[in-house]
Parts: sequence; structure tokens; C-alpha cells
Amino acid sequence: MSEERPSGEKPAEQRPAPGSDAVTVGGYAYSVVPDGVAAADAPPRAPRRRLPWAWIGAIVVVGIAAAGGGWLASSLLDDGGGGHANATVSSVINAFSAGQDGTVTRRYEGALPPGLPGDIPSYPDADVVSSLAQFTGEDVAYLVVYHTGDAADDVVAHFDERLGEDPWQGDAGRDREDGDLRQFSKINDPDVTGVLLVAESQERESTTIVLSVQVIAGANNGDKGEFEPGVSKALPDGFPGEVPAYPDSIAIESAFQHEPAGDTFVVSFITKDNPSSAIEFYRDAFGDKGWDVTDGDSSQSPLPGAEAITFASDGDNLSGRVFAGEFDEDANYARIDIQVSVDK
Repeated sequence: MSEERPSGEKPAEQRPAPGSDAVTVGGYAYSVVPDGVAAADAPPRAPRRRLPWAWIGAIVVVGIAAAGGGWLASSLLDDGGGGHANATVSSVINAFSAGQDGTVTRRYEGALPPGLPGDIPSYPDADVVSSLAQFTGEDVAYLVVYHTGDAADDVVAHFDERLGEDPWQGDAGRDREDGDLRQFSKINDPDVTGVLLVAESQERESTTIVLSVQVIAGANNGDKGEFEPGVSKALPDGFPGEVPAYPDSIAIESAFQHEPAGDTFVVSFITKDNPSSAIEFYRDAFGDKGWDVTDGDSSQSPLPGAEAITFASDGDNLSGRVFAGEFDEDANYARIDIQVSVDK
């Protein structure tokens, strides 16, 4: 399904591909294909299959982040064990935090995010897999992924009861074999709204609960904390060695798409150098190879103060763009987004 993208045209280098559309945290449209899951033999009660992308969008849209996407390379609920939790985190958490300019996102493993309203309905004894808080101006959106061994029908029945009690009210709902969705609000506080998604694993051995809550003007109750860059991520397999990583930078995200006609890669780095220095590094690196390097359209990037170049190798079998601009989460860093297409 096609999700919303940030404003601006899709970069020319990125090939259209079948499957779902995604948006990087930097705000670039990117097409990915979810892993397939074989259908299990139908048990007496219809099983809930992995979550469809449309419902991921419904979860995301209630948050400040809105407009789902992200690195949706993993399937949700592909089994009843550890892979189930990993797929949930990699897809839902990243979808929630994708593609928004001017936001600060903080992720917490195995714990609720600080500032989440304490009276939000929850499920007894459910384990918190992962959570995050996303700040946009004075507003904050929370997302929590829970896991329980109870049946999805029991989980939904519990929340239906809770959402029928003051101060909560259920505003909308949808029940399907692949999951149950509830939209709710707080009667005595119009600034608090939420969406709940409940879905069972393919083998009906566990249930995932995805809770999204938006709090208008609630940022003062949350904890943005300070940015911590973490460990640099590995470049995707097959990323062309002719395109260098920026010296002393940290790779914060990456994606790839393999197609019969060629491969597409997107990699983002952060550095304490300024954006102009990053652009000049790549201009010189590609120019020294004899490649065609031209000024790019910086308006294609959501990065504040962005600069851009385009590049193409001899024979034009390798081409792409480099964007560099301010890093929203920490003014001490610049962000570099590199898009590369390799024709076969």
C-alpha cells in the first residue's frame, strides 16, 4: 500500500518498485518489499495474520509523527517466538518515527517512556517490548509495543471494557481477522487521544499490543534527554565501495532495495563537521574519480540549511545524490544523506 510521503518530489534516482512505500527518518521516499509469510492451516478460530501496512499507517497517523513509513523491511508477527518481538520493534517503532522534520525521538527498550500518562489503559502483566516518545514543538506522541501470551480476543475484550469507563471513551473501532483496532479519547481532556492495535501471531502463540498516544502541549511532561549518537551502523551489503563513508562519521540509518534492473541504497551519517565541508568532501572524492558532479536541488531535502550535489560515474551505471544539512536532534552535528543507484 502507498503511504503518505513528505512534501517534495521523489528523488529521480529511486526506482519505483512494487510493494509498500516507506519514508526514511530523513524524509526521503523509499520503496521496500515486506518479507512474505506462508499462510498456516486454518484452526477452528480464524487466526490473526501479520499486520497489514494500512493498519500500521492508522497507528502512526494518530501520533505527531503521522504518515507511516520507515524501514518496513521486516514483517510483523511472523512467528510466535523471539522473531515476533524483533519484527514488531523493527517495523512499528521505525514506522512511527519516520519522515518528520523538526522532531526529536527517544526510544526505550523494555520500559515505558517517561511522561506517558499514568492512567492510560493497559493490559495486566503484558511485557513492554519497546517504546518511544517523539517531541514536536510543545507536543509529544508516545508509542508502546507490548507482548502477552494471552489470546487476542481476551486482550480486546479487556480494552473494550476499560475504554468504556470514565474518563475514557472509545471513538471508533474495526475488527478483522488480521487484527483489531480501537481509537479512543479522554472525556475530560481533549488534548489526549490514542489508537490501539491488537494482533495475534501466525501460530496464535502470542499477542502484540501496539499503543499510540498523542498529548497536545504535553512536551513539558516528557523527557527529551540529550542526544546520544550510539554505535555506527554497518553499511548495507552490496553498498558500492566507490562511494566512501564520510571520515569520522556515524552511520545512523540505512536501507537497500534489490531489483532485476539494479540496486538502490540510502545511507545517513552524522558528523561534527559542517554541512559545507561534507558536500565539498564528496564533490572532491567523486571529481577525483573523473565522475560527473553537479550542484543538486537542496529543496529535495527536508534537512534545515541543506546543500546538495548529484553524481554519476563513467558510463552512468552508478549515480546518486548527496544532501548535507543541520541535524535536528543535536545542533552539534550535521547530517549527510546519500542516495545511490547501481544499474546491472
